[in-house]
Amino acid sequence: MKTIQEIHDEWDKDCVIDSTRLGEESLRIPVLQSKYDRAMTIQKGKLFKLQASLKELRREKRDFLINPTKEKMKEGWTLPPQGRILESRVKEYLELDKDIINTELQVAAQTEVVSLLDRIIKALYGRGFLIKNAIED
Repeated sequence: MKTIQEIHDEWDKDCVIDSTRLGEESLRIPVLQSKYDRAMTIQKGKLFKLQASLKELRREKRDFLINPTKEKMKEGWTLPPQGRILESRVKEYLELDKDIINTELQVAAQTEVVSLLDRIIKALYGRGFLIKNAIED
């Protein structure tokens, strides 16, 4: 499971409770919890790495805007038309930097993946009560 769509597709299959096999469905709960807990661990790790990359990118871009290096220019980094900028104006340039914006979008998308998995795991914790209630009815 990687993308939001893939997770939704998996959950669409896994969330179905067969009312004619409630005992088996009850036994399936730990398996599903393990599946989604594992996915959550992996996706949170990806989120933490993206967040760290974003912090590092912001610092590198900030440093570059204040004190550009030839190495970064060889990597394709460019200065604004006026060249080096004052430290007091760095924040506004960082907010508009395409690399930072793209990384922020990746962090936001990954945050949504983690949030979706969190909601699925919470639903799984309530699944036993649903099955118990169905058996008692």
